[in-house]
Amino acid sequence: GLRVRAPNINTQRFVDNLGGSPTETEESDIPTAFSTGRVDAMITSSSTGNSMAAWDYVTDYTDANLWLPKNIVFISQRSFDRLDEATQEALMEAAARAEERGWQMSRENNDESLAALQENGISVSEPNAEVAAALQAAGDELFTDWQSRADDEAKAALEAYRAQRGN
Repeated sequence: GLRVRAPNINTQRFVDNLGGSPTETEESDIPTAFSTGRVDAMITSSSTGNSMAAWDYVTDYTDANLWLPKNIVFISQRSFDRLDEATQEALMEAAARAEERGWQMSRENNDESLAALQENGISVSEPNAEVAAALQAAGDELFTDWQSRADDEAKAALEAYRAQRGN
């Protein structure tokens, strides 16, 4: 199969599930990997494609919405519990505003990056039905594998997340 840049174990498993040959390649090594034939394709965000000037080594980008760039901030429960109620409420309100703004910034970055890819000659398209089904099946296989290894606490956390999202 295609030699596909896979920067981490989950992406490697995903590429395996698609029938490709995962190749661990650091972001800084992408241009060399393409120019030497070590990789034929990569799974990446539009943002990384733009920042790495992907138009120098690829001609097509399929916008499969596999992920959007994002950052997450954590606080330990113990530290949060030590805060007074007013500070906890203020922190949660600030977190909600930051989350909304973060998702907005991520969508804007994605839109700007897709436009930059096109402006530099990359053909941007959505996956056809066959590719979309293959991507979904590969992801489902990863999820099934995770479920077989996850402990009850991890499964409960996922179910709480799904309930919150309504799916």
